[in-house]
Amino acid sequence: MSNQRILLAIIALIIVLPFVLASCSKKLSADALQQTQFKDLAGEPFQLAFKQKYLLINFWATWCLPCVEELPELSALHDELQNPQLEFAGISIDDSEKTKKFFVANELTSFKILTSESDTMALSEQLGNDKSVVPYTIVVDPQGKIIKKIFGRVNIAQLKSFLTSLPADSAK
Repeated sequence: MSNQRILLAIIALIIVLPFVLASCSKKLSADALQQTQFKDLAGEPFQLAFKQKYLLINFWATWCLPCVEELPELSALHDELQNPQLEFAGISIDDSEKTKKFFVANELTSFKILTSESDTMALSEQLGNDKSVVPYTIVVDPQGKIIKKIFGRVNIAQLKSFLTSLPADSAK
């Protein structure tokens, strides 16, 4: 009887161990951002640099109504905070041309809107978007660690509270 218990325990361990190890090793890092080539709406290369500052990234799409509704709210928050230690960026999951046409018709933000030839939805998933939704917003600290994830439309008041609570000296 005890041999059966040991055998069952070993089998259970073999089944469960990969899941336990995977969850332990999932320290969300923004390293994938450094490996992705972005362009701004003018088609110029743009590198997201989170070192020495915080970075708020909003993944969105032109066809996503909650995304389009929150862009002006995020822009107003960006303008209100005027924090040199915090950079905002919007990453469109649409292709460059579609995104550019959308912004010619709708000027919705005061922060950088970026596109990439890479699969930006897959990038959002690498950055913790395990629900595969847009909008998806993250905040990255100066060391490259994702410190906040927001699935769906942001609550601007809660986001503002979070952002204003960040340490002023990000060069730690």
